Amino acid sequence: MGRKAFGSYTLEERLAVGGMGELFLASTSSDRPLSVVKILHRDFLQSEDFVAMFEDEGRIGARLAHPNIVGVHDTGKVGDIPYISFEFIDGENLRTVLKAAATV
Repeated sequence: MGRKAFGSYTLEERLAVGGMGELFLASTSSDRPLSVVKILHRDFLQSEDFVAMFEDEGRIGARLAHPNIVGVHDTGKVGDIPYISFEFIDGENLRTVLKAAATV
């Protein structure tokens, strides 16, 4: 993909594609650590219901604080594209951890 500007973020690398959006490793021009930016799929931008669900996910996530939950840094829109910015945790993803635990 290469680096791509997205609002105040620079999308460095696509990490995953999910049902509602894409996840990117992102940096900012500040000294803030790397973030993960989730962007709603363009296919869903015309659906008010999908946009509302995505925005609710960001608002609800921002209110949660627990050591076992990834923190939400920021939510917003770049143009008409909603996004959620999360803290980046370097390590194995949950799917890998659960698969390993299931085989033990």
